[in-house]
Amino acid sequence: MERGLSTILKVETYLEQIINNFHIGFNPTYDNITNNLLSKYNMKDLIEVGITKESKNDYIDIFSHRIMIPIFDQYGNPVGFGARVLGDAKPKYINTMATPLFNKSELLFNYHKAKSFARNYEMIVVEGYMDVISANAMGFANTVGIMGTALTKEQIELLKKLKCEITLSLDNDDAGKKCNDSSYTRIIK
Repeated sequence: MERGLSTILKVETYLEQIINNFHIGFNPTYDNITNNLLSKYNMKDLIEVGITKESKNDYIDIFSHRIMIPIFDQYGNPVGFGARVLGDAKPKYINTMATPLFNKSELLFNYHKAKSFARNYEMIVVEGYMDVISANAMGFANTVGIMGTALTKEQIELLKKLKCEITLSLDNDDAGKKCNDSSYTRIIK
């Protein structure tokens, strides 16, 4: 019994470390984030940066009832959010809308941390932030996510700055295969 409890406590501690490492949170209601941020920002700004939207003469959080994952730029500055719904609701994943700070085609999820593990060695590229979190949980700290199914020219340039091997580990579905095929020739140029 003691050994089983010890294992459970280790797993809980490990999960807590992952949650803290990626600053993972949860928005349990439709107005939690908006109400908390209104003490510091005005509604116009919250709408402009894609946190809040107007709905039937009310304001609601864009990321309501979702697991929240902050997205950082290459320097470690928070620039947006990714969010995953619990259950079967659609869309399953949403990101912050495009803003002057957040353009997902110019960002790689976890790049700000992974780059120190990849210099002159290897960077593993996966599709999404949940893939990055899973890879990190298995010990692959040198993993970044493209947050979609296309590796862009800007993302390739970020990877090339590191002067390391690039390993594509994309999903084995049609979108992943297409991205893999189209990215390969652009990476080796």
